[in-house]
Amino acid sequence: MSFQDFWKKAKKATALGIESVRTTQFEESENPLKDGDFISSSNKFRKTSQLVYDTLKNFQELANNMSVVSSYQNALAKCFTENVKISESTRFEANASSFQRTVASLVEDIKSNTDLQTLSSKRAEIQRLSRIQEKLQNNLLLKNRAEEKVTKLIAKGTPERRQAAQAEFDKRYENVNKYNRDFQVGVDDLYSEVKALIIQLAIFYNVISEQYIEAAKTEFVPETASLGIFMGSDTSDGCDHNIIADSPQE
Repeated sequence: MSFQDFWKKAKKATALGIESVRTTQFEESENPLKDGDFISSSNKFRKTSQLVYDTLKNFQELANNMSVVSSYQNALAKCFTENVKISESTRFEANASSFQRTVASLVEDIKSNTDLQTLSSKRAEIQRLSRIQEKLQNNLLLKNRAEEKVTKLIAKGTPERRQAAQAEFDKRYENVNKYNRDFQVGVDDLYSEVKALIIQLAIFYNVISEQYIEAAKTEFVPETASLGIFMGSDTSDGCDHNIIADSPQE
């Protein structure tokens, strides 16, 4: 792979991720969640939780991609400053250092972003709601079983057995209502908080991506020196081309 091909692939790989957060949409429910509407609340929880994890992953991948490309340039700098004339070498090193500082600054901006940190903290709430959801599922199952048992014992069954079955049903019914209320309130709160965070993070993601692309256009090696400096007429420049063996693929 030539350095020119590598650069095209690196730019494309970066560009592919730029729209990931921007195009992510919440699905507003026309009807508010109702008490006992377990399927609706579960779907809302699943979609909101997935959005949290996907957004965190998108930012991590963006930071990793920028850092990887910066590391490629550092490797190129070490190699090519030994193979070009001093004037080109000085300009090359300046651009390489500038790009490295830019990427380091952008990665630090991602790490220190308060909205992203808040979104990351929502993973604990997701885990808490998952436990409530599990309890709700279990009690729904036990309530249904108790209801079936009560129905069967109405036709034939001792008063004691009917009373015990009814008590079990009442217990599970109360538990279902309690866990469902807790789950619904928790999911609605999580949804509202995540939605507000995503609106801000989508803007932040685009700003970081655009700053990175702009820096790459003006500071990344293949864009700031003639291709001949790096490739030579026969693409034999004395450098180890294996440094880009793991470059982003199309």
